[in-house]
Amino acid sequence: MISYVNISQTQVSDSGLYRCSADNGLAQVSHQAQISVLGPIQVKPMANLTVLASTSMRVRCPVAGHPVAEIQWHHNGRRLPANHRQRVHENGTLEVEHMERSQGDEGEYVCVALGPAQSQQQQQQQPTAASAGQLLPSAQAYGSLHVSIKVRPTIEPFAISRSLREGQRASIMCTISSGDLPISISWFRNERQLVFGPDGQQQAAFGGQLLAGAGSPQVAPSDEQRGQQQQQQASWWAASGEPAQVAAAAGGQREQAAANESALLGVRMSRVSDYSSSLLFESLLAQHSANYTCLARNEAGWASHQAPMVVQGEYSAGAAARASLRVAGRPAACRLARAAINDRHRVAPVAT
Repeated sequence: MISYVNISQTQVSDSGLYRCSADNGLAQVSHQAQISVLGPIQVKPMANLTVLASTSMRVRCPVAGHPVAEIQWHHNGRRLPANHRQRVHENGTLEVEHMERSQGDEGEYVCVALGPAQSQQQQQQQPTAASAGQLLPSAQAYGSLHVSIKVRPTIEPFAISRSLREGQRASIMCTISSGDLPISISWFRNERQLVFGPDGQQQAAFGGQLLAGAGSPQVAPSDEQRGQQQQQQASWWAASGEPAQVAAAAGGQREQAAANESALLGVRMSRVSDYSSSLLFESLLAQHSANYTCLARNEAGWASHQAPMVVQGEYSAGAAARASLRVAGRPAACRLARAAINDRHRVAPVAT
């Protein structure tokens, strides 16, 4: 297979980097080459860039025309490279490693293309994007772009007291020490999202499950969302006249409602500021013992931090403590003994 690119009535603007790629579904190969058209030097327009903090930036100066003696890059009035993180390649590509707003890497970048007639003194002049035309009257062409840096959230690590007991008050504060606003903050208990209403009170169900992987964390559909899907299916079955499926779906809804009631923990969420959030426990219970995760997101990325909560105290299941066990083929009643719940104790069954 052979592919061609034909250009009729070649112009200087046709200069540039051309690449041919071939892909058969199993692998991909490519080759690229620079084509220069004899004529006045010009720099094609460059789009502004947005990069993530701590990543590398690589931008090529799109020069057209020939001959080109030298391609320079300038940033905030200084010719690059100005430090060890910056490199200007012979083909006009600028590479900056570990971009940081605090290092002054944001701002205007100017590409200057010089012809062979420019003297060494003229080449060393340092333009800015606003005044390149005045400072380099003998430069063949120049172009500029603005680079913005976005910062991911960073969570200030938090810890939870190890001496909590039932009946006490407690709070967990999640503070985003850095990162671009706006930032969304979510809370998870044992990887299940805590859902709060507008008043900060926990709603009647947990949200989805936190699925942490190599990329951005995902939240699986919640039981309530799956229940809504079942309800939609039940409506469809009712319309199609299949009562068995309708009853099954309705039963699933009742079971989900009971699970939602038991999921209430009496936890409140307070959004202290645009960059901090707190979980408030007005009266601790043994059921509050769990791993709590704060997840912060913005358009640049995400961060999370997890800490365990252990509530020491007595646990009584009340009327629900009685269960039915089958011992040696015969049912036997049992009850859960009151015991301290901490790192060293468990709830032990006691036969009656």
